[in-house]
Amino acid sequence: MKKEMPIYDVLIVGAGLSGLAAAQRIDQSGLNYCVLEAASRAGGKVDSGTNAEGKYWLELGAQFVNTDMTEMVRFIEASGMSLVKTHAQPNSVFLHAKTMEPVGDLIEAVDEDLLGDLESSDLSLSEVIEELTDTTEEAAVAKSFITEEATVDTDYMSAESYIDVSERYTSEQDDLTHQASGQLSQVIAYLVDNLKVPVHFSQPVRQVEKQGDHYEVTTESGDRYRAKGLLLAVPPTVASRLSLPEDLHAHFAPLLSSFVDGSVIKVTLSYDQSFWTAVELEEEKLPVEGIVFSRFQGLSISDSSKEGDTPRLTAFIGGDLAKDLAGQPASARQQFVLDRLHEVLGKEAAEYVDYRESIWVDHPFCGGGYSAQVHVDGIADAPEQLRQPFEKCVFASTELAEAFPGFMEGAARAGTFAAEQLIEQLA
Repeated sequence: MKKEMPIYDVLIVGAGLSGLAAAQRIDQSGLNYCVLEAASRAGGKVDSGTNAEGKYWLELGAQFVNTDMTEMVRFIEASGMSLVKTHAQPNSVFLHAKTMEPVGDLIEAVDEDLLGDLESSDLSLSEVIEELTDTTEEAAVAKSFITEEATVDTDYMSAESYIDVSERYTSEQDDLTHQASGQLSQVIAYLVDNLKVPVHFSQPVRQVEKQGDHYEVTTESGDRYRAKGLLLAVPPTVASRLSLPEDLHAHFAPLLSSFVDGSVIKVTLSYDQSFWTAVELEEEKLPVEGIVFSRFQGLSISDSSKEGDTPRLTAFIGGDLAKDLAGQPASARQQFVLDRLHEVLGKEAAEYVDYRESIWVDHPFCGGGYSAQVHVDGIADAPEQLRQPFEKCVFASTELAEAFPGFMEGAARAGTFAAEQLIEQLA
């Protein structure tokens, strides 16, 4: 006799931070649930690795937090780790690679001016930056920096939506102030291990159908799962490729298609000495905290060292530049990064002891970049609309977070919020 499929209260699709935070909240509610993950591991864009010799760990994906990111602080501490400060010196400078002059004040001024009223709601972010800067070179610096941060070229982004994202960053602190004392994969393992049910891995969803008062989800392997409520904890760009029932498609498709995927390549170089903390600038030696390249839109290099740990520089390559380089051989990408470092920091840049890259471009299960962005032709308030459940279906991802969108904190908060919305719907 064939065993009938159970009907869960909630089916969670995705076991990144949003999905795991949602599962934790559903767990607490007493509802029964099931978690599906397309990949062979949990965590999504949280992915830890080691150097070539396996002597120390590196974060291949998300890495930084600050003390206002309370959910991530809670997860880090609950998993047995602590916060460690990112290495910083009070007189450090953020340089423009072309002129070797500090541009931190320029970038901060553009960020502040962007929070003003827009003349039109259909402008691209690039157009607004050009209005806010005095010279073509200043505009290029600001565009490059923001392209790296948003991982989407400013030509494609809706200025109105980007401003909304900036306003949802609810902290006066920099986003790079702290890191976990160990691997962030330890946070993911803690969340997975403390769920009452196992995560079903290697189960990419092929189709979602409605069957009476419940949903039926079919995976690529042909397995089927049924549930009264559906929580899709995947990025909007990934969700837009799912086959949904007609009513869900009609409601959600215009919102999901409002997003464009980010793209980023993260390159971490480890050194014996932090030579960039004493760079000769106008007859004065100053520590360099970061470098932005106006000639290569989307390229920034930052001091990513933790206090008391191996000195490191990380190159963040975002937007179209990341897409272009992702299609080239690894040796070409490495030479590109080393050439840029040499231009600014000299021959010592080649004396690294470890080089590690990770590519987050067009990932089939978790999208690309740090997050997706609303494009210039998209619905500017798509994140707000996607936070609202419809027909006992709700979305959760860092893009939709009410606070800290684009960060791990945003992903965690979005998952908890979506779970609470669905719990209320199912009551």
